[in-house]
Amino acid sequence: MLGYELSSLKERFQIAGLDSPSLDAELIISFVLGIPRSSIYAFPERIISFVEIASIEDLVGRREKHEPMAYILGEKEFWSINFAVDKNIFIPRPETELLVELSIKNLDRIEFPVILDIGSGSGAIGVSIAKELKNSRVFASDLSKKATVCSMQNASSFSLENYSVLQTFMMSGILEKNIFNLIVSNPPYIPTCEIANLDSEVANYGPSMALDGGKNGMFYLSEIISKAPSYLFSEGVLLLEIDHKQAEICIREINSSGKYSTPVIHKDLAGLKRVVEVKKN
Repeated sequence: MLGYELSSLKERFQIAGLDSPSLDAELIISFVLGIPRSSIYAFPERIISFVEIASIEDLVGRREKHEPMAYILGEKEFWSINFAVDKNIFIPRPETELLVELSIKNLDRIEFPVILDIGSGSGAIGVSIAKELKNSRVFASDLSKKATVCSMQNASSFSLENYSVLQTFMMSGILEKNIFNLIVSNPPYIPTCEIANLDSEVANYGPSMALDGGKNGMFYLSEIISKAPSYLFSEGVLLLEIDHKQAEICIREINSSGKYSTPVIHKDLAGLKRVVEVKKN
């Protein structure tokens, strides 16, 4: 019965050392049975078929190995939107919503803003902006073909006609200069040597291409800081998500370039320095 299955899964997830055993159990049962989580408690006497039990067991086995729930369910909520994700895509995180918030704040007075989202992954940032700002034109770039396909699928699910994806390395292949009102990016910024020390769900399952920022984590950040001014309008905005330990070096690189105004650092809800905001001179 449904109630017994729920109790059993909670116990198994507790033994596996998962952080949210009750929630994970509810989500898997809800997903397999196609019912709201509230119905699990409303109808504990419901009989579960052998086929449903087999499907639940398959997903439970993956979760017991600490595979992220987003990969198991194939989706992750971001900016109150459900984005399709798979093992080839970095799972969008709540703190990255700060990039969307700041993007909209900087663009809401521009009639037809043009935006570039570098390293788009699932499209969480760019699609969220395109959905909020209907008069915008959002271009997203990613080197991974699988990421570009996922990004376009997410955009298509909302019938967005103001969103396009380029399979390219950051800004390579963009021939026109001075065309963007805003460039936004959550690039790989984890130092190579620190990846193995990340939470196991990230270290073991996150795609390395979306994590590895080189020796000190600054490879992509430095590249964007250096080249973004060529593609931004005068007073165009650059927004970068960073590790809090990279704030000072980012500021130094921005100031030494001589191409930007004074940078502003924004903190996430945990109080950590998370986003660098700067305008092109």
